[in-house]
Amino acid sequence: MTDVISTCRSTWKRLGVPAQERADLEFELRTNLDAAASDGMDATTFVGGDADGLAREWAVARGLVRARWLVAGSLVTALVVGYASLTVFVLLFVGRGYSFAAQPDSPLLWLPLLADDAAWLLLPVLVSVGLYLRFTHDTLATRTVVVVLATSPVALWLSELTAFSFQGPGGTPARSLWVSLVFALLLGATRAAIVSTDRRNRPMRN
Repeated sequence: MTDVISTCRSTWKRLGVPAQERADLEFELRTNLDAAASDGMDATTFVGGDADGLAREWAVARGLVRARWLVAGSLVTALVVGYASLTVFVLLFVGRGYSFAAQPDSPLLWLPLLADDAAWLLLPVLVSVGLYLRFTHDTLATRTVVVVLATSPVALWLSELTAFSFQGPGGTPARSLWVSLVFALLLGATRAAIVSTDRRNRPMRN
C-alpha cells in the first residue's frame, strides 16, 4: 500500500496538483485502499497494476490537472526548436546558393521545400516534443507524435504558404520564423484536440 500511495503522491505533485487537493486525494485513496484490503484485495490489484495511470486519471477527472500547460509547453517547444533548426539550415545553405526567392507555382516545386522542412523542422520538433511529453509522463505522448507525423504534410504546406503570404520585409530569416510559428500553432491545436478527445472518451475509474 505504501508504494502505491507514494507513487500516486509523486504523480499528483509532478502534475501540479495543489497541496490541499493532493492531501484530499491521498486521504480518499487511503480510505479506498483500506476498504479494498478489508475485502481481501491488495493495493496493486486495486489500482490495476498502474498507480501512476490511476493517479493521473483521477486528477484529470477532478479537473486538477492543467492540461493547457502541457499544450502550451508543446507549442513553445515546437516553436523554439523549429525556429532554431531552420535558422541553422539558413546559415548553412542559404548563403551557398539555396534560394527561397519566390513561391513555387507548381505542386511539384513544393516537394524540395517540404522535404527540407521535414528534415530541418518536423524531425527536430517531433523528437523534442516527444521527449518533453515523456519527461512529464504524459500518457498521450506517443499518440501526439503519431498524429502530428500523419498530418505533417498538410501542416508543413500550410506553414510555408503562410510564410510566403506574410513574410514581408526580412527575407529568409522572416520566413523561417513564420514557418516555425505557424507549424507550432498547428501542432498546439492538434495537441489540444487530442487531449480533448481523450478526456471525452476516457471512462473514470473508481
